[in-house]
Amino acid sequence: MGTTTGKGPLLESADDCACADQVVPVTSTQLHVTVGPDGSGGTRWGSGNDATGGKRDRGGCVDSLGTGAALPALAQPVEVAPGVTVNRRVYPVPANEAPFFNFAAKSADQKAADDALVARVRGTGIDPRHAAQRALAQGWQAVIQGQDFATGARRFNQAYLLDPSESGIYQGFAAIAASRFKDFAFADELFRIAARMRNPSPALPADHARVMLMAGRPADAKPLLEKAIAADPGWAVPRANLAWTMLQLGDPKEACRLAGKVAGRDLEQTSADMTKLRQLAKC
Repeated sequence: MGTTTGKGPLLESADDCACADQVVPVTSTQLHVTVGPDGSGGTRWGSGNDATGGKRDRGGCVDSLGTGAALPALAQPVEVAPGVTVNRRVYPVPANEAPFFNFAAKSADQKAADDALVARVRGTGIDPRHAAQRALAQGWQAVIQGQDFATGARRFNQAYLLDPSESGIYQGFAAIAASRFKDFAFADELFRIAARMRNPSPALPADHARVMLMAGRPADAKPLLEKAIAADPGWAVPRANLAWTMLQLGDPKEACRLAGKVAGRDLEQTSADMTKLRQLAKC
């Protein structure tokens, strides 16, 4: 899992450590799941199976939340980076397992620990932006490989301390909001912010569309999927999700046409869902 840098711990805090010798290459989520006919879909990131024991919804996709939904606290605008404001959401989990540390007020000791983390990174001679990308990679590894949203959020929060301008932080927090808390409105807000931050992932529109379909908003998903296909025409997943989108929008003929065009990378991840779509749309 990555290579040893020889510099020892890079991202270490009092209660949680992400060491340099655990670094993996920076990746995007690259969703490999399509969305079922009711739009609820699953929340597995980066996998097309239910090996973790998640239940299947009536669309044939995985619901692997396993943590239960949480109702957010009353939203209040909060500035999380220079010129970047989000609506405050608070969840009943430890602060470092929720986006932006659950917007908790920090004590002087906690602020000092945050400053010490950044100072330690700078002391290694590594650019904090580079360190933030490493933390993001570790967070996505936890989310994709283990469906470990708690660890993923902790890594995304570490990245946030190091470089709040990085797009992947907001994309990661959106995944946590959608997957662990089923807070699709907050996820949508975070995806929109991610799109205008530094270094957005090529997979961002597809990920955003995926969550919009889960939220029952196919009209919002459609332009995002079209953008994802234009950016990566060789990826089968957004093509399959666009076919589902058209079925949800009441156009089975177009859904069938688009299903016939599903091809490319990760095609095997879409085959079962496309079979189901053809049955429902009477292709």
